[in-house]
Formats: sequence, C-alpha cells, structure tokens
Amino acid sequence: MVNHKSNNEKNTDIKPNLSFGNSILILGAKSKIAKALASLYAKNGYNLILAGRNIEYDLKDFVEQIKNKYDIQIMVKELDILNFSSHEKFYNSIKQKPIGVISFIGLIASQLDNDSTFSNKQLLLNTNFLGVINIIDVISEDFQNRKSGWITAISSIAAERARNENFIYAASKSALNTFMEGKRIALLPYNVQISTIKLGPVNTPMIKDFKYPQFLISHPSKIAKKIYKIQQTKYSVKYLPSYWRFVMLILKNLPEKLYCRII
Repeated sequence: MVNHKSNNEKNTDIKPNLSFGNSILILGAKSKIAKALASLYAKNGYNLILAGRNIEYDLKDFVEQIKNKYDIQIMVKELDILNFSSHEKFYNSIKQKPIGVISFIGLIASQLDNDSTFSNKQLLLNTNFLGVINIIDVISEDFQNRKSGWITAISSIAAERARNENFIYAASKSALNTFMEGKRIALLPYNVQISTIKLGPVNTPMIKDFKYPQFLISHPSKIAKKIYKIQQTKYSVKYLPSYWRFVMLILKNLPEKLYCRII
C-alpha cells in the first residue's frame, strides 16, 4: 500500500519525489468520493492519473483547482470501461506506471431507464464486473512483474445479500468481490496488495431513488478520508463506515424467510 509516514514527522504533508512514478491511478474519477480522495492524495504530494469517460471535459475545473492548489503533476486519461479491447492500450499509454490503483467504476439500476431489459442488465454487468475485472487484469499483470503495487476496488454492502430491488447491481458487485478475493490469493506471492472496500449508502446521485434513513447516509468527503487512512495499511476487505461489518454479519445470518419479511 502507500508508504507509511513516520509518527515523528512534524509536517505530515511533506511531498514525495514529484514524478509520475509516484502516482495514483483513479478509475471512475468523476464520482464525488473519487474527487475528494484525489484531493487528499494531491494534498499529500502524490501525483494523479484520473481516468474515466469524457473525463477531460467533465473534470476540467476540478483539475485546474488541483493544479493551482497543490504542487503535483496530474494526468487525465480517457477510459471507456465497456470497450474491453482498449484497456491494454489505455494502460500502456501511461509511461510512468502508478504505484497504486483504485476503481470507483459503477453503474446502478436507477441510472437506467428500464433495468428489466436484457440489454440494460448486460450493461450493468459489463460496467460493474466484466469491464472492471478486465482492466484490473491488465494492471495486475504489470504489478506482478514489478512485484509491487496495490489495487483497490470500491464495492457495496448491497452485494452481501439480495433485495427485491436492485439485485442485478448487487449480483455484479458480489461477482466483483469474489474476483477480488481470488486475485488477492493469486498475487499474494508477488507482493501485490488486492483489496476491496464495501461502502454503505453515501450521499451521491447513485442513491437518489432510495429512501435510506439520513443517519445511515455518509458524506463523500468523510468516506474519502477513511479510504485514504486505511490505504496506508495492508488490508483485504473493509466496510465503510465500519459498523456495516456488524450489520451485514447479522443480515447474512438471518434465515431467508425472516429476512424476506423484514427487507
């Protein structure tokens, strides 16, 4: 993971050597959490590679703010997660490879006009699962050869157990979790850290059609701070906020008949 900073350092924002060899690649960088996390990495001197669809136009103002505020290098890269054949070319175009990668790529059923059609189900699975694992495979091959690096995928507590709505999204995230576990085992001998973060509801457009109690909804900036903090450590799976670990443990162990009545 990202190198530890000494507890004795007076200035916790001392910047590393400014080269793209000390960069963080953020996939799906347009999300609120991704931008908040990018700002934290920039504040602490890490260079950024921000990737996504229409990224240069959509993040133009954000990139300018980062450049004006912090003494770092920042690169913006177009990435179409659905164009699987382009992923290798995308990563090869990054000359100085990143030390770490975090994926915020995700699509939820409420963002589609009709999630019951096969084409939209396919779109959800291709975006949330097949596209993500394809680019992770490309990147992890490089990290394996270098015997260093870390890759984190942002997942969801929705993957833990099905509901009567949004279960295609949940299935895609569940598949991603299983893939990340297998990848973690495969790359353990190569000093490559593969991690999964399972998020509860966060105040982003993705939850606008869901009626969660306000006390269960986290703020993007707070989640970004937690991600940055745990990214300094070695870990396999984290729930954010952490109390979801215990909530989901209870829900996963409920008998199905009881679970169906209360959900």
